[in-house]
Amino acid sequence: MGYYVHLSKASGEARIHYGNCPQCNHGFGSQYTPEKLEAGKWLGPFSSYSNAEAAAEETEARVLDCVDCMP
Repeated sequence: MGYYVHLSKASGEARIHYGNCPQCNHGFGSQYTPEKLEAGKWLGPFSSYSNAEAAAEETEARVLDCVDCMP
């Protein structure tokens, strides 16, 4: 399955997701519009939650879990 991190430029947050989360869609996000792709960046896949968390912390953004998939 894997884990992904979405880094939002607008909010300054890094959210950790399961790969099969509808919001994540294995790092493609829920919407494929150019505007959505420019608003953030997907990192991953990571083999474990702790690896995803470490990558999220390296961004220096506020690290949160996805409220939909709750990884």
